[in-house]
Amino acid sequence: MQGVIDGMSRALFLCAYADRQEELAEDDPTVHVASHGEDWNDIAPETPMDAIQEACILYGHIESQNNLNMACLLARACKVDGVEFPPSHTYEEEFGHYLAMMCLGHGVSWFDDHARFDIEIPHFEYHID
Repeated sequence: MQGVIDGMSRALFLCAYADRQEELAEDDPTVHVASHGEDWNDIAPETPMDAIQEACILYGHIESQNNLNMACLLARACKVDGVEFPPSHTYEEEFGHYLAMMCLGHGVSWFDDHARFDIEIPHFEYHID
């Protein structure tokens, strides 16, 4: 389930990084923020170990909340989407990304582009100091 962790950690980091950069830019116009079609994923640095560790914690919270391991949750997603299990790393990453975004409350969901299945989504926060 490395792809799920990869997607979660990058989503956690990019959200926190973008928030921090935008706050810094309010006082310092030289701080680079994504604009004119730029993607935060392209301008942000590599995902730090702290975000990866937090993604592992979130991963555990999701498993605990659902009383299922992540492989079972991912298998459910694959089944309703008609995707062979185990899925590609890209599918796993996307799954992790959208789970993290849902847990952060960002208003985007796995279910925006994928079939629904039962899953409980815990609330989670991640910030850069």
